[in-house]
Amino acid sequence: MTVETSALLQYAVLWELSSHYDSNGLPVVSSPTEIRVRWEKGLVESIDNQAAPIAIPVTVFVDRVIAVDSTLRLGRLEDVPLVPDKLFRVVEFKEIPDIKGRHFQRTVTLMRKTN
Repeated sequence: MTVETSALLQYAVLWELSSHYDSNGLPVVSSPTEIRVRWEKGLVESIDNQAAPIAIPVTVFVDRVIAVDSTLRLGRLEDVPLVPDKLFRVVEFKEIPDIKGRHFQRTVTLMRKTN
């Protein structure tokens, strides 16, 4: 376990966005996968694509690259109800390398999904 992943003491369920689309033109997501995370609640101000300020309610430290528009839910895979609730959409992914470029600190910022 590296320094970058040693603090990932919580679990989240990830539905990763794929590059495929269904017959209706909607993006396809993967089967749910349980990953280790550090889930930090708290409003952080950011700027959207139109340069308007927005409040980001959750930042999550992760151990992998996660595509924007993927879905995350805090908790274990076994605790996800039949109709998943408390879902968040990945709106930004950041990857910061260490000084030697061998290890990375990876974070995603999330917004609550409305549908």
